[in-house]
Amino acid sequence: MFIFRQMADKYLFNSAGIIKNGECFEAALERAVADILYFSPKFYFDSPNLINWSMVKKIQKEVGYE
Repeated sequence: MFIFRQMADKYLFNSAGIIKNGECFEAALERAVADILYFSPKFYFDSPNLINWSMVKKIQKEVGYE
């Protein structure tokens, strides 16, 4: 059993916080945090002090999550 979530294309294809690594694209930590908060606004983070929250807010605004 698994959980499946699908993000709207307008968010999924927004490049804010996405890093190109060779031929692959990967989310920066702050983009990954913004994405999980899109799905679960009350998500608990074990080490919130490792996250740049001002960058998360910036990405959320740029992507359109707010």
